[in-house]
Amino acid sequence: MSHVMSVLGPVEGEDLGTVLMHEHLTGGGTSDPVAQAAQRDSIEPTAIAVVEAVKQRGVGTFVDPCTPEIGRDPVLLREVSERTGVNIIVATGFHCGVDHEPDWLETGTEDALTERFVSEIVEGIGDSGVRAGVIKVGTPAGNWHGVWESAVRAAGRAQKETGVAVITHTSGSGGDHQLELLKEGGADPGRVLIGHVDHRHSTPAYLLKLIKQGATIGFDRVGLTVFLPDELRAGLAIGMVRSGHVDRLVISMDSVAVWLGKESPYLKGAPAPMTYLFDDFLPRLREMGLTAEEEEQIFRRTPRRLLCGD
Repeated sequence: MSHVMSVLGPVEGEDLGTVLMHEHLTGGGTSDPVAQAAQRDSIEPTAIAVVEAVKQRGVGTFVDPCTPEIGRDPVLLREVSERTGVNIIVATGFHCGVDHEPDWLETGTEDALTERFVSEIVEGIGDSGVRAGVIKVGTPAGNWHGVWESAVRAAGRAQKETGVAVITHTSGSGGDHQLELLKEGGADPGRVLIGHVDHRHSTPAYLLKLIKQGATIGFDRVGLTVFLPDELRAGLAIGMVRSGHVDRLVISMDSVAVWLGKESPYLKGAPAPMTYLFDDFLPRLREMGLTAEEEEQIFRRTPRRLLCGD
């Protein structure tokens, strides 16, 4: 597999450019196609402006791992990609949360979920004409068992069958449990990105455990200081680089261009979507000694390996 499926079709690894592995055009909205169509015209100008801004900073591709529970709109993503020329990759999978538990929580089976994920990758998402290019796994905070474990195994089975990458949502812990279940389903850990490890609850030992088990880790909440101040986030990232793990690290923001839900404490005071990383955080890493080659690895080579397998 030398390509990844974008909202406009296959993209070769060499054409990805600089990649942001975890960003959102919208969040907190509805997944109802009729309601999405009604609001799309008002959303699109802001979404386009955000994408154009990071394109000016060299971004060629970004992954939007939004799922139906948090308002995935593949048609909007396709239209923005067409207008901007930036590759956008949409996800199948699931995401949990206090206000957005999946509708299959009590009824989904592992076989049915595997079939759903594979169908959205191979055939497309509904009648949108858009195929998913990654699988999102978002599990609850704290201890989780039962149907959640079945759902994660289903994602592992879908990864094995389709070869696409898995991107996860964590709350500073639990990534090792996700990885164990994904591997039970047959997933290749080299194609798994354990997300949101830049958290006050994460320890270096936890990060190294994930890397030792073959996963890549995501410092993908840059600017969201409610989870970890950026000075500590930068220091931890440089520490992972200096420990010889630059090839197992990606950096992104988990930003939202247009928030459609109720006021979120996590987004209060958040910096400008996507651009803050390039205007403020990345210069800080460079001042701390990040080299051009290491930057190339984090933003180009590692995402290409995750997304395309090469």
